[in-house]
Amino acid sequence: MRVKMTPHWKDVGLNNGIGQVIYNYHRWMPEVGIELVDEDEDVCVSHLGTAANCDVHHNHGLWLGKELNGLQMGQNRVIINSALTAGAVVVPSNYVANYFKRDMRISPFVVGHGVNCDEWQPSINRRYVLWNKNRMGDVCDPQSVTELALRFPQIDFLTTFSKTPLRNVYETGPLKFEKMKQFIQSASIYLATTPETFGIGTLEAMASGVPVLGFRFGGTADIVSHLEDGYLVEPNDYESLAHGLAWVFSNRDKLSKAARAKAETYSWLNVVKQLKEIYASQCHNHVL
Repeated sequence: MRVKMTPHWKDVGLNNGIGQVIYNYHRWMPEVGIELVDEDEDVCVSHLGTAANCDVHHNHGLWLGKELNGLQMGQNRVIINSALTAGAVVVPSNYVANYFKRDMRISPFVVGHGVNCDEWQPSINRRYVLWNKNRMGDVCDPQSVTELALRFPQIDFLTTFSKTPLRNVYETGPLKFEKMKQFIQSASIYLATTPETFGIGTLEAMASGVPVLGFRFGGTADIVSHLEDGYLVEPNDYESLAHGLAWVFSNRDKLSKAARAKAETYSWLNVVKQLKEIYASQCHNHVL
């Protein structure tokens, strides 16, 4: 099967979740007989709304909220147009699927992402809590870091962004993928308090044996099992989040092993096998 996929991962970069997803599609799709081409394709596949009237639209979420700027609103229009004109829509979680079903009357295919567990080995536990997003604003709010750091002054927090200067909070700013990978592997706890469309960073942390502490929403709720490989509380319940932090530290060894085992069930090979079936349903030449 010949598939034209836009954009290329090189155009998106690897320092973000979408770029990592597209990169792994390119890496693993040849293993199931999918040839990625620039022309004469059997199936046209679009990410980020780059192609209207495509055969398959991969959706990685929309800009949500009441205070969107002109650029974000414009990007939403492009993505929605691509989704409405596509033969099939693929989303990474039930969280994303629900607003497609509710707001656009589209029933998408739900196909989560994967992780290369052999590349995410547990490292030395440096005893810090990590929050890492590549931007601050809209839904990416590091307030949870501030709330927990104030309650636990004896614990260090490493974060890409911070709202309040505190003695035990260390702000790194956005980092290249390989550098951030080192920080993920050495963390004690991964703080997942953003409504993720999936949560590929969460999965990378779990593959590294790092338990997840977070809010029970977005893709995190699909991935993390409360009290088994992480600890989830209702959004913005900081008192319960603080209780969870103490509990995870007390049970980290057990949670670490369970988190790693959970991540091992998320295979990129299984992901692309599912996608091949979807692509075949939209294939111009109806070949497998």
